[in-house]
Amino acid sequence: MVKQDGKDRIVPNVDPGDNLPEVYMEIQRVADKSPQEMAAQIEAELKSSFETVENYGVIEDPVKSISLRARSGLKPNATIVRYYLVDDKQGGTFIIKQQYFLEAAEGHGARFYHMLKEFKVVNSQE
Repeated sequence: MVKQDGKDRIVPNVDPGDNLPEVYMEIQRVADKSPQEMAAQIEAELKSSFETVENYGVIEDPVKSISLRARSGLKPNATIVRYYLVDDKQGGTFIIKQQYFLEAAEGHGARFYHMLKEFKVVNSQE
């Protein structure tokens, strides 16, 4: 786990190697924008950079959130980015970004999924 610029980033212990996208899950909080506002902004950004962008709307699994997914292609080293936008219950959003590559979806993607099943928004007084 690496803390940097107000973000918590979870990275693998091993480098995926040359010519492969970086693998990580990053969590940050935006205090003044709702998940819906963030979804519109992020979706527009993704559409300018990725071949395929999907907005799944509100989902319940692995965490109640608005879910977006983008991928750069269908080759094994194609970048996949997933966003989960979680209401922080204080007028803001937790932005959870996962990045991995297509060939790593069954490994890193599955691990990130199971980590997110444990994600909970708690009151700062708890």
